[in-house]
Amino acid sequence: MKKTILFLAAIFVYNLAMAQPFHVLGMKVKKLGLTGSFDKDMIRNIDADYFMSISKDGTHEDFSDIDFRKQDIASMFCENPAIRAELTLLPFARNENFQLNTGLSLMFNRADGSYYNFYYGEQAPDYNNINFSSYSQEVALDLSFLYHKRVSFLHLYGGVGTNLGLTFAGNMNIDGQYQRTSEVVGGADDDPTFVTETNIPFSESHNMKDMLHQRVFLQGAATVIFFKRLEVGFEGRLGKGYRATGGAHANTTLNSWGVVTKWNFK
Repeated sequence: MKKTILFLAAIFVYNLAMAQPFHVLGMKVKKLGLTGSFDKDMIRNIDADYFMSISKDGTHEDFSDIDFRKQDIASMFCENPAIRAELTLLPFARNENFQLNTGLSLMFNRADGSYYNFYYGEQAPDYNNINFSSYSQEVALDLSFLYHKRVSFLHLYGGVGTNLGLTFAGNMNIDGQYQRTSEVVGGADDDPTFVTETNIPFSESHNMKDMLHQRVFLQGAATVIFFKRLEVGFEGRLGKGYRATGGAHANTTLNSWGVVTKWNFK
């Protein structure tokens, strides 16, 4: 069985290496690629109002009396590992330096969060801290137009791009601690009064609304080609975007770095 699998794999690699050029929408397919990246797609106003607006069913706790100030945000995070499969097309038959990349990107378990610390403020007298976080999946269609230039053994690329997709199957979570104060008064007039403070944890989880997202970006890459076919290198993207759904809209800033692997056809 093992020999059969290895034999079929060898046939697939050989056919891929010897494949003749083919076309999509009248354009020659130059490359087939896979990119793994870490996309820091930071939400501009990643605050309590944003997280509460993306919940499908509101919140259990009543936060209406809390003043969620920006200066009380102790930390934020935005962790977005992504993978992208793409075809590189040649829109101009006479000039292969202009390349059009079309692809499908997937982002698994996108994580965003903000942590509020109220220990030293009066804006939330009953709460010590509140942590908002969300975890979701993203799928997007990806398009970029790049110019290629070879410098010695390096292949350099630069251009612009955009993607458009959907954020779905997400959860919005809230957890933290609130403070309960109790007084114990002595029976006699001269007995002391004792005040005790108890920190009580709480947590809740809600389904997220599905969201539309789009980004526009500048893209650059540097690669090296081995064996005339296998292309490996690094890619970077910088851009702006938004995420939108009913009742919520947020601008985003994209900072993405990834590893590129592509197979060049004849």
